[in-house]
Amino acid sequence: MNLGGATTLSATGNTYAVYLGIDFGTAYTKASIGFGGDVFIVDWEGVKAGEERFTLPGEFSVLRDRSCVLGRSLDAARVASDLKLPFLEGHASKATLIDTTVFLALIMRYVRAWWFHRHQGLVQNRSLEWHVNLGAPTTPWHDNEVRLKYAHAAKAAWMTSLGMAPISSDRAEHALGRLDNFKDESLPPFAIVPEFVAQIASYTRSPQRQHDLHLLIDVGAGTVDVVTFNVHRDDQSGEDRFPIFSAAVKNLGTHYLMSRRLQSCLVERQGSWEDASSVPSAVKFSEVSGMRFEEVQRADQAHTTDVASAISSVLRRTRMKRYRRSPNWTSGIRVFLCGGGSLCDTFVQSLYVAASQAGVPLSPIRLPLPERLKAQNLSPEQFHRVSVAFGLGMDVFNLGQIVSMAEVEDDKASRLPLREHFDWDDG
Repeated sequence: MNLGGATTLSATGNTYAVYLGIDFGTAYTKASIGFGGDVFIVDWEGVKAGEERFTLPGEFSVLRDRSCVLGRSLDAARVASDLKLPFLEGHASKATLIDTTVFLALIMRYVRAWWFHRHQGLVQNRSLEWHVNLGAPTTPWHDNEVRLKYAHAAKAAWMTSLGMAPISSDRAEHALGRLDNFKDESLPPFAIVPEFVAQIASYTRSPQRQHDLHLLIDVGAGTVDVVTFNVHRDDQSGEDRFPIFSAAVKNLGTHYLMSRRLQSCLVERQGSWEDASSVPSAVKFSEVSGMRFEEVQRADQAHTTDVASAISSVLRRTRMKRYRRSPNWTSGIRVFLCGGGSLCDTFVQSLYVAASQAGVPLSPIRLPLPERLKAQNLSPEQFHRVSVAFGLGMDVFNLGQIVSMAEVEDDKASRLPLREHFDWDDG
């Protein structure tokens, strides 16, 4: 891991841009390196076991000597987890900001070490110019205060990750305190990117791409992100533009589904569930918990209703006020159902309930596997899990221009010209 404290293996040679993308999730974090037009998805085999090589549980251990390591250690004095939830719920404290900085610093150090170790041949005798892209849910991305906190933590994390000294909460807090007066130009450029734009990067660069209205639903552990947007290319500049019509980020992800099951089904006993664990089916949960299947099903149906309501609300607002003229209201809207929880029946069912509620035909499609993706043994069916990281491994200027909801005017109903009056008796 000593390699991870450095930013380059050589101070000489031509300078090459390197893009470090971090998809900071509630339950799992994914990362990528963009280099020479290819995007390499980081595997976490150096710090975790198991078949899911490309996803890392969002937790770290504070050891007794106050140093921090990724994952859960048997020698941990404290384990920090659920790092993103306070940001989503609007109560990120100073302690949360410090923990997030520590976690991101551990991620950055690991990724650089992984990159230098696995791909030394690509970077030997080349000077590297780093760029850091951090994903954020669409609605919080519009909030300048939340975006500032994300950027603050990411910049302090970069400073904390450099060198050979162990990463600790004390060092992270010191780095956060230095940022206000920190003028060192050695910090790389940082970008806070709406996750949905990074997520659809493989689609917008594929033959499957179509113009006009689309819907994306990203089911994570913490949130369900719903956004309607247009896929458009400017005729003069040739630049992709993504006007956002409506968006909602609801705390209805798998964490809250399982909380609802536990609260509904465990009356006298306290129940708990790890966000990094896969969501069991209603049948499996009933078997494991000993609760009646009908009780579990009732909790799931309530969650389905809430998620469907969030989806149909975004669709109705888009249809009634934001983009009335889209031909896709009748021909069908292309839908990306993505994220770790997207295969769970509760969320799949929500999509069909929402289509019925909004009276709109929805056509789910899979994100295509990109040609420039470098991720050994990643199946096409699993690409959606790392699709945000793939997009974040690109130059943000190549992702296209995001047109925020505030910049997109309402689609006012057009007035038809008055018909001429004909007196049919005249003819």
